[in-house]
Amino acid sequence: MKEYCKQYQKPILLALLFSLICFGFFLTNHTIGIDEETWILENENSLLWLLQGRFGIQFLNFFLTDYGRFAPFLWDFLSVVIWYMAGVVFSFALFQRKDNESKIVPLFFFLAYFSSVPFVEGEIFAFSQFNLQISLGMLACSISMLLLCGNFERKDRRAYALALVLLVFSFSIYQAYICVFVTVVVAYCLTGFMCQEKNLWKKTGVFSVVCVISIILYYAINLLITFIIGSAGYLSENYVGWFEETSIWKALFLALANIVRVSFGITIYDETIYGGIVIGIITISFIIWGSTRLFAEKTWRKRGLLLFYGVALVCAPFILYVLLGTYKTHGRMLLAIPLAGAVELWLILTYVKSVFWKQLCIIISSYLLFLNARNMNMLYYEADIVYQYDKELANQVMYDIQREGMDYHKKPVVFIGRKEMDPIPIEEAGTIGGSLFEWDDGNNYRMRDFIQTLGFELLTPNEAQINEALALSGDMEVWPEENGIIESDNVIVVYFSEPTEQWYAVNGVQKN
Repeated sequence: MKEYCKQYQKPILLALLFSLICFGFFLTNHTIGIDEETWILENENSLLWLLQGRFGIQFLNFFLTDYGRFAPFLWDFLSVVIWYMAGVVFSFALFQRKDNESKIVPLFFFLAYFSSVPFVEGEIFAFSQFNLQISLGMLACSISMLLLCGNFERKDRRAYALALVLLVFSFSIYQAYICVFVTVVVAYCLTGFMCQEKNLWKKTGVFSVVCVISIILYYAINLLITFIIGSAGYLSENYVGWFEETSIWKALFLALANIVRVSFGITIYDETIYGGIVIGIITISFIIWGSTRLFAEKTWRKRGLLLFYGVALVCAPFILYVLLGTYKTHGRMLLAIPLAGAVELWLILTYVKSVFWKQLCIIISSYLLFLNARNMNMLYYEADIVYQYDKELANQVMYDIQREGMDYHKKPVVFIGRKEMDPIPIEEAGTIGGSLFEWDDGNNYRMRDFIQTLGFELLTPNEAQINEALALSGDMEVWPEENGIIESDNVIVVYFSEPTEQWYAVNGVQKN
């Protein structure tokens, strides 16, 4: 590995520089987005990650944080660099085979694309409370694959044991790493097939056994934790879709259709794939390349294997969600999409032999990387617009409360409804670009935590106080009108809008 990094230091360093450019705005402009407001000033121990089956994050937080608090900039910078390091490890495991070396240009594009997909990294890194832990999970998964690939000849049991531990650890950080490991195994088989490597099925068997054992161990540990402390129903309530639809077949169809939707960057019912045009172009290019290679193969057996591996590479990032019968996948859940796309790009740039077509592919690939860099910076710039809006709104509300002589230190503030932003032309990606004063139709807990980051300590209202605020809001005008903020002996009320069913649900009160 050390010699590999020396040999390819130029593409490795250039791709790292490109990755840092992609995250330039993100690293130099700190914001507080959805969920981050909960953790940035947390001062109590929480079992949330254990309840979600992500005990690896809980373990890392014990050593890295106080109560799960994240360190602005440091977490973000380390997450970008460590994620990139995982890409380097993956490239060594996949491309530095015996009697087969990677080429400089395909390697650069592999590393650059792996670390620059706005739909995935753009969204997952925006959650600073766990982006460092997520990147460590990716690195653990890549090292596990590297250990397995380097152990076929030595057959060292300690290497297998360490690979198993690292894989379980990555699954415990995020269950989505199951898809990442499946994807890298498929990529290993496809790249091995292209260089006519022998015993691929035997190696696949080893990978499969290790993966299955790791999944069993992860779920056994999680089951034990669930038995002791309980569960939040994180997967079963939100992402198991077999019984949500009218039939199992419909659930399966929607889960498979989601593969097509994401792979081609298709917008359905206003659900967009941020930067999806790049993902779509790479998928189409891979299909064209695969089709030409398919006809070039001389035997039906080889054609069948190439077709199988090619389809498997496109589908592998979604395998967990197909098994769960769900199409509800955000970018932050599809961590294997950058790896699959990077491998597809590497295959095209490596095995296109015509000088003209290779140069054309390099030009198109360069443009796609430019689009990724542009989209990534725009994504975070637009998120910053929303953050500045939220800060201004919070400061104005708190100024009005104090101007009226209301003491928020003695009475809780209850926000009725949500405050909608003006419809400016920005695109949301998951939670990125969502206003904290609009999310969940007005979540008082989020609003209170966010306002705390601006230096105001608000009291938490109980159900009786929220109900009192609801009763008082009947004759109020929408803030910032003169009657938009009032107080009683027990509560301060800020009226944004008519509360919805979701508002009642997230704020824990019954609608009369």
